[in-house]
Amino acid sequence: MDIPDVRDCLASFANTHIPTEYARREAIAREKFNREFAESKAKSKSRGGGGLLSSLGLSGAAAGNRMMLPEGEESLSEGFDKGKTYMDQVRERGQRQYEFLDREIRENGEKFLQETAAEEKRLQDEAMKGMQAKFFGGFWGGGGGG
Repeated sequence: MDIPDVRDCLASFANTHIPTEYARREAIAREKFNREFAESKAKSKSRGGGGLLSSLGLSGAAAGNRMMLPEGEESLSEGFDKGKTYMDQVRERGQRQYEFLDREIRENGEKFLQETAAEEKRLQDEAMKGMQAKFFGGFWGGGGGG
């Protein structure tokens, strides 16, 4: 995998209160994003156009990617159009996934644990039968000697 070295980034937080420093950096990035977002909106309005897709509330990229997203999820470009940064969208998706998993555990956790225990028991029984067949088969000339 081609993962960049993060030690420089981590070192940049040295001797700081990490949550405060992160919030400060995020605020700077958000300000820059909002400024660039406003500039790009102004440019796109001055060009006019947008055609059929924009009149339907879709951009070209959003229309193409819409089929690949789960129902209720917005594409990155739709989020950007609403003024959300990439990190805002990642945070929102993570929150929705956490809430889904939490609800799933509360509603079906006991059932899942029972199914898992039954599967483990079945696998143990199969393993025991296999060992017994191999062990006793070796004494009486049956399967598994080698």
